Amino acid sequence: MPINAEKATEIVRDYLKKSRGLEKEIAGREFIDQLDFTVNSIEPKEDYYEVRCELRENLFSEKKIKYYLKINRESGELEEVKREDEV
Repeated sequence: MPINAEKATEIVRDYLKKSRGLEKEIAGREFIDQLDFTVNSIEPKEDYYEVRCELRENLFSEKKIKYYLKINRESGELEEVKREDEV
């Protein structure tokens, strides 16, 4: 069953939480939210979603790291992950 943009965002968020070790909560908020996780764009293509997002490098940094991810629209599988230039 094809996924929608909301599900693609959830897949990206879950991937970053697991790959960066951000699965814990601090003071009742998920760690990924404390790093200001933001989806900048979701572009539907024929077979996949292009998702661009960013989050701070760590709690004590203002430096943000941008990611580009491709999510298969049919299966919901993550097909590609690239870390873009740091902001």
